[in-house]
Amino acid sequence: MSKKISLTDIIVQFLKEEGKPYTAREIARSVIKDARWQERFSEKRERSKHRFENDAHFISQIASEISAYIDRARGDTKKIRKLDEKPYRFYYPAKTGAERFEEFKKVAQKRIQDTKRVAQDMQAKLEDKRRDPLAEIAGAELYEQTQSKDKIRDLSEKTLYPILGDFLLTQKIYSMLIDDAKSGTKRGYKGRGHWLHPDWVGINNLTSDWTHRGVKDLAQKMGAKRCKLWSFEVKKTINGPNARECFFQTVSNSSWAHMAYLVAEEINEDGMRELGMLAERYGIGVIKLNRKNPSESSFLIPAREREEIDWNFANKLADRNKDFAKYIKLVDQFHATNEIKPHEWHKPHKKLRLIFAPSPRSP
Repeated sequence: MSKKISLTDIIVQFLKEEGKPYTAREIARSVIKDARWQERFSEKRERSKHRFENDAHFISQIASEISAYIDRARGDTKKIRKLDEKPYRFYYPAKTGAERFEEFKKVAQKRIQDTKRVAQDMQAKLEDKRRDPLAEIAGAELYEQTQSKDKIRDLSEKTLYPILGDFLLTQKIYSMLIDDAKSGTKRGYKGRGHWLHPDWVGINNLTSDWTHRGVKDLAQKMGAKRCKLWSFEVKKTINGPNARECFFQTVSNSSWAHMAYLVAEEINEDGMRELGMLAERYGIGVIKLNRKNPSESSFLIPAREREEIDWNFANKLADRNKDFAKYIKLVDQFHATNEIKPHEWHKPHKKLRLIFAPSPRSP
């Protein structure tokens, strides 16, 4: 015997699946014939006190019940809409982006509860990063687990750096490498530089489309924000087991930036699910790189912009790493001149150079 299901559920399920308007009679005719519910309606017809002379009379009865259920508007039937012209047609509206997002949140709720305690512990460690931005954030246990891996850096990650740089140029973001080999050895930070600083950094000029020099000068005098600072942590592959470590590594070394992104060439379904939940809380974005065609790389999760950045942490980074100190100098140079000199940043692949090359001047 088929599983019992209410007429309300049948109506809603049918309209959701069909995605277009139907009259009550059309709904009745379709659901009665549907193999999933045939047995239910056959039993209903046999138990009914009414004597139905033919199928048409039984369809009319079911159509009347359908109209009554929708008019009472309970449960999911509240969402069913009716077209004004007669005969009335009913439809179930397509889900909005917000509704789909809410549905995802409900499905993920159990997973969120399971990870909430761990996330809170990490957050407590992050709050202490001003005293020791590495040992406190990573934690002694996590550091011991990853120390052996860090000694031999995955060279394949470094091959992604120029690909990221090329992609960022298509977004009008000038960028450069932060080499962990150039990190100092003060206070025992040697070997832990990737928790201290990101792999790649960038800047974009918010005034690049402004044509009036006077407006740029006035914005400068009034202290308006004229650029954004970007931080990128690059990984070859992100999956379920390493997603959290990669994510919190990005969190730990990016508090100095307006925008922070975790970047990878490969992200599996479990890794993406984990990143989606963490990103909602911490505001870190996710970029998926396309090695064959950098311009087709994509922002899978947009970062949430920080209005206030941690200048104390930026000072520590510049003090520890020569590349980051150079980056700060270039940012300062932009604020002094209102100009970004492309040759001082990542140089694009030959194909992209043609795109960004200045137009030839007329003789």
